[in-house]
Formats: sequence, C-alpha cells, structure tokens
Amino acid sequence: MIEYTNKRIKRSKQDKKLFARLVSFSSWDIRGFTLVETLVAVSILSLSILAGFTAVQGSLKNSSLSKDQIVAFFLAQEAIEVVKNIRDENALISLGGTPTHWLDRLTEDASEPCWFGKVCRVDYLKQTPVYCGMTAGNCPVLSQSISGGTIGLYGYTAGWTATRFKREVQFEDIRPNEVYVKVTITWNMGTLPQTLEVKQLLFNQGG
Repeated sequence: MIEYTNKRIKRSKQDKKLFARLVSFSSWDIRGFTLVETLVAVSILSLSILAGFTAVQGSLKNSSLSKDQIVAFFLAQEAIEVVKNIRDENALISLGGTPTHWLDRLTEDASEPCWFGKVCRVDYLKQTPVYCGMTAGNCPVLSQSISGGTIGLYGYTAGWTATRFKREVQFEDIRPNEVYVKVTITWNMGTLPQTLEVKQLLFNQGG
C-alpha cells in the first residue's frame, strides 16, 4: 500500500513536469506563430493600402486630364465659331451693298492679324482677331470670368482670372474660296505639357 502510494506520487510529479514542458512549448509555439502571422498580415495590409492609393491617384489624374481635355475642346470649338461668325458678318455686309472680302479682318491680305503664316487669337466677346506673332507660343493665356453676367466665359478681358490654357489660331490657304482653320490649345498638367489641336475647313459661302 505504501509502495503503491509512492509510485502514484512519483508519477504525479512526472506528470506535472511533463505537463509544464508541454505548456511551455505550446506557449512558445503560440507566441511565435502569432508574431509571424501578424507580420504577414501587416505586410499584406500595407500592400493593399499602397495599391489602393495608387489606383485612387491614377483615377484622380485621369479624371483631371479628361476635364481639361473637355475644356480645351470647347475652347477650340469656340474659336472656330468666332471665325465663322466673322465670315458670316462679311457676307451680310456684302449682301447689304458694301462689297467685302469673305475673310476681311482675318486673312484678306498680309496686313491682317491672321494672315497665312501668322499666329493670332480671337475673343468671343470682342470678335476682333489680334496678332500674336509668327511662331506658336506667343499668345497670352486665356482668362475666365468668375462673376457677373459673363461668369464662365473665357477671353482676354482685364480683371478676369487667368487660366492655364493658351489658344492660338492659324490659317492655311487651300483655294481662293477655301481655307483651313487650325486652333491649338495648350496647357500644363503639373509639369507635363498638354496639347489639343482642332482643324476645320472654312468655305466662302457667298463665293
């Protein structure tokens, strides 16, 4: 009976030691696995966040570029409409009894601001072309009205807010009653230069 009891005591002590070792190894394994798992999770999360930021940045950049391109297109189209309006006014003056060249104030002769080879600018409000130079890049930036009855309009009126856009108009001689009108819009998006060019044939409707 005493021998049996001693055996049980010895076994109980051995069991406790074994249990302590198992607990110790188990705790070490759990701590090590949790640390590795945390590092992996943090790495994956960091990569996911970085990819998300990159995607958002790319989307914002594309959105901004698309907005600028739309503005540039309408600015180019507006310039062509101003040129057409001047042509139509010349036709009406001729119909009223005063013979007027269909490109008067534009490219009737070498003294005109938009004569072939020259670069000029036009203004929606003033409807009077202005000579910029013999090479591109010399026209001033467009300004925009931000108040009053002209709010939203682009032009060269003093006091309006300067924009990033430049607009230049050039004419190319085709035939006596036909010319090409080329409108070039340039601007900077950050440090990158952007260009949009629109070219359209213009006819002498009264010719």
